[in-house]
Amino acid sequence: MTGNEYQQLSIQTSQRSYGMPTIAYFALGLAGEASEFLEKTLMLSKPTGLLILDRDEINSAISELGDMLWYFSGILYEMRVPFDVIAFSRDRSERGGMVREAASLMVKVGRIVELIKKLYRDDLGEMSSARQKAIEIQMTEVLTAIVALARDLN
Repeated sequence: MTGNEYQQLSIQTSQRSYGMPTIAYFALGLAGEASEFLEKTLMLSKPTGLLILDRDEINSAISELGDMLWYFSGILYEMRVPFDVIAFSRDRSERGGMVREAASLMVKVGRIVELIKKLYRDDLGEMSSARQKAIEIQMTEVLTAIVALARDLN
């Protein structure tokens, strides 16, 4: 399945945004799922920073990554950006372990939420090309991190 096919299927399961702009709903959902993933990975880490996970814990963490992809896909859909446009460009040699990567992921998701907040606060909901580009850059970083973490968990 391609990213674009996933995006089309996932958007069909999106029912409502509870009275807020849809992109804001997806951004808040992405942040919430990222924090759940971070919580699970930090709670499972040992004092040495190593993760020793059983299969149920791994599946639970992977489930959170899957939830993040759903919200991620929704943000791209609302921006009218095909999923496959977001490239997997990050060099894995920059990584420093799963716990650090999970914390870094949360920072990147926070940047997306902040950019979307400013979209409504500063730009009155009108997406400028500069704001869209900034969000796309962060989305690329987040997707790359999600995929890397999923690979590490498997």
